[in-house]
Amino acid sequence: MPGYIFDHPLARGFIRIGGEAVVRENDATLRKYFAEDYIRRTLSGDLDFEGLRIYFGALRAAFTGFRVVRDGLHLKAYDDGR
Repeated sequence: MPGYIFDHPLARGFIRIGGEAVVRENDATLRKYFAEDYIRRTLSGDLDFEGLRIYFGALRAAFTGFRVVRDGLHLKAYDDGR
């Protein structure tokens, strides 16, 4: 569908980085994607790049077969049980 959010270059980049540097540890690629001053605002506090990198590492460690799948306008994390 033209104009759908995943047709936007920023959305495509966000989806791509999930497979290239979140599911698999790739700090160099992750660093290229996020701006130097990137801050992720959450209800439990803010994450700078280093905090985000640690968070992604914790996700990989917590779920066997961790992968990121797009579903509609959301990105979901699944544990495939492997």
